Amino acid sequence: MKAEQLPIQMSVGRDRTFGNFHTGDNAAAVDRLKRLCDAAGAEQVFVWGQAFTGKSHLLQAVCRRTAQRGRRGVFVPLKTLPGEDAGVLAGLENVEVICVDDMDAAAGDAAREEALFDLINRARARNCRMAFAARGNPTRLPFVLKDLSSRLVWGGVYRLAPLSDADKPQALKLHARERGCTVPDDVIRYLLHHHPRNMGYLADAVQRLDHASLRDQRRITVPFARAVLAGGA
Repeated sequence: MKAEQLPIQMSVGRDRTFGNFHTGDNAAAVDRLKRLCDAAGAEQVFVWGQAFTGKSHLLQAVCRRTAQRGRRGVFVPLKTLPGEDAGVLAGLENVEVICVDDMDAAAGDAAREEALFDLINRARARNCRMAFAARGNPTRLPFVLKDLSSRLVWGGVYRLAPLSDADKPQALKLHARERGCTVPDDVIRYLLHHHPRNMGYLADAVQRLDHASLRDQRRITVPFARAVLAGGA
C-alpha cells in the first residue's frame, strides 16, 4: 500500500508542538521523543501517565516535528478508531514515524493486539520510528497477547509526571504565546482558582478565550473570561 493510500490520515492539532509543551519534570521523555524524530534507523519510545499529562500532545508534536523535517508521520488515536476493524493498521509501516495513542484501549481486544504486534514487527523491519502512549506502564497493561508487552518495552519507557500547580501559570502563558495571544496574569489566576486545574481543560479554555477575543475584537479580561467560559459570549 502506498503512503498516500493509508487508511488513517494524520490528524494533528496545530497547537500541539514541542515548543508549547511545558516540560516540568519530563525533560528526559521530551528529549528522547525529539531524538526519535531525528533518528535515521529504527527507534521506539513509550510514554505513559495519568490523564492530562500531555501524552497525546507529545505524540502529535512528534508528527509535526517529523513533517518539518520533510518526512511522513501518522498519528493513530486508538480510542477513537473503530475497534472492530483491526485491519485499519495495515500499511502504516510505509511511513517513517508512527505514533500510536491510547494503547490501553487495545488491551483485551485480541484482534487489535495481534494487529499492533504485527505492525511493530513490520515497522522495525522497515526501520520505522514508533512512539506509543497509554495511561499505564506497558508491562502492566492487561494484554491478552503477552508478547505485545515485550515488544512495547524494546525502546525507552518513560512515565510522564503531571505539572505542579506552580508550573501551570507558565505553561498556560506558553500555550497562549504559541497561539499568538496574551492572557494576563489575573486571568490565569482566575482560571486556576475557579476552574478545573487539569491541563486539558485549561489549554482548551485558553483556546476558547483566544477565539472569542478575535471574534469580538476584545481584550481578554477576567469579566470577559467569566462570560466566555460560562457560555455567555
